Amino acid sequence: KLYNKCVNNINFSEIWSLGDYCYRKQLEQKKLGNFGRREVAPGVIPDDDTVDEPEMKRQKMNAPPLDADIIQHNIAFLRSNYSNDTQLPKTRLYTYAGRKNLAIPQYETQGIDKLFRAICTFNGKRYTSSFWEKNKKQAEQGAALVCLLEISEVTENELIKNGSILR
Repeated sequence: KLYNKCVNNINFSEIWSLGDYCYRKQLEQKKLGNFGRREVAPGVIPDDDTVDEPEMKRQKMNAPPLDADIIQHNIAFLRSNYSNDTQLPKTRLYTYAGRKNLAIPQYETQGIDKLFRAICTFNGKRYTSSFWEKNKKQAEQGAALVCLLEISEVTENELIKNGSILR
């Protein structure tokens, strides 16, 4: 029944104790320039050799620059890491704010070329992930995850282990 909990290659590889091998292979593929999910961002579109006419290619959109005061990490929100809704990053951050009598976090979402980035404002600071998501909800979860890392509610080692951070 362990295979029912496998949600990515690393989880599946752990069954045969090959998790480290899978992780190293992902890094190797990244160094070779393979375009993966983590590299998806507005303005970053892989070359399409099948299209000869320039007007047939999708227009590339560039993301607006972030303000210097925004804390940013390359953290991906992977829904499969959260089997219980109470453990979702936004829920954990909301609960943390309640326990500490702080104002609840606010989210501002930017959308470009069917990709989304959210900025979480919490306790006077702003947080975002450099990882662009396919919908607004996941972008907000990613921003909340960055905030949780910065306020030490999750550790970098946890995020590396569950695949949210790829080093």
